[in-house]
Amino acid sequence: MGNVRTGALEYRECVGEDLDVKRQVPFPHLINSTPDESVVLAWIVFKSRAHRDEGNAKIMKNPRLAKIDLHAMPFDCKRMAYGGFEVLVDAIAPQRDKRRQPHADSSGNKAISNRELGS
Repeated sequence: MGNVRTGALEYRECVGEDLDVKRQVPFPHLINSTPDESVVLAWIVFKSRAHRDEGNAKIMKNPRLAKIDLHAMPFDCKRMAYGGFEVLVDAIAPQRDKRRQPHADSSGNKAISNRELGS
């Protein structure tokens, strides 16, 4: 959440749950992960590249960052990828009627909306 505190519009971290794809390159193959490892994908939305650079500069000045032991991280930093992207397509689903119940997937997991999270 550090990026949201420094100006990011959105911050998401997602763990892979359906990565055994056919006829395409699966994420585990791209990073040479083993079956006992989880694949995590994160992205951050900023107003612009300048806005991103300003937010990242704030993060790098945070004294807590200097205290982080990179060897004690719960992931392999050498397989972490980073890059900036421009939006090519921006499609947002219309807001659902808040009286309707969130959809539950086939495993019974209930989707949680931002409204339910209080944001």
